[in-house]
Amino acid sequence: MAVPQTRTGYIHGCRGLVLTPLLATGGMPVTPVRFGIRTAQSVDGTPVYEAGDRSALWGGDALLAVRIRNPVIIGLDLTFRNARMDARAVEIVGGGTRIEAGGATIGYNAPLMTAVARTPFLAEAFAENFLGQGVTHGFLRITFPFCIGRAPKPPVMTDNEWAVAELEVSVQENPVLAIPVYRWEFVDTLPAELV
Repeated sequence: MAVPQTRTGYIHGCRGLVLTPLLATGGMPVTPVRFGIRTAQSVDGTPVYEAGDRSALWGGDALLAVRIRNPVIIGLDLTFRNARMDARAVEIVGGGTRIEAGGATIGYNAPLMTAVARTPFLAEAFAENFLGQGVTHGFLRITFPFCIGRAPKPPVMTDNEWAVAELEVSVQENPVLAIPVYRWEFVDTLPAELV
């Protein structure tokens, strides 16, 4: 007998992202530092598959046997969009460094060509879950367990349009934390970093 789903699963919007830098191995630090992005606009992902193969054995004019290996998901290519220029978020995702003056962050330096190493991070995306009557019934949390970001593109600026920061990320499964390429689950509340 199938176990019933406890939430409707009518999902809307992007309520935010939480980024947690990991150890180089993918393990969680003893004291993790979580960073919330309340102005996240979207999280868009494309699965990356290792192609399977097919081999057929023919004998004369007859097909005798077929061996099929199905494709396997090995990762995701994600794009995070943030409505505001957020130097700390860009630093976590793409490397580089924040520019600071007088105890405040005033900008961002992209990583140098020689800085090839990236710190992995765990990302959690949140969206609202609705009942059929338009009443919020908690949230959907999608966990991406081992993310490696790319150096971000500078924001595109065009006449009469808002500039939006796009962060590109490659996701893999995390064997240290025993989490597959992604997982989603219903939660009752947003984490403190997004409230």
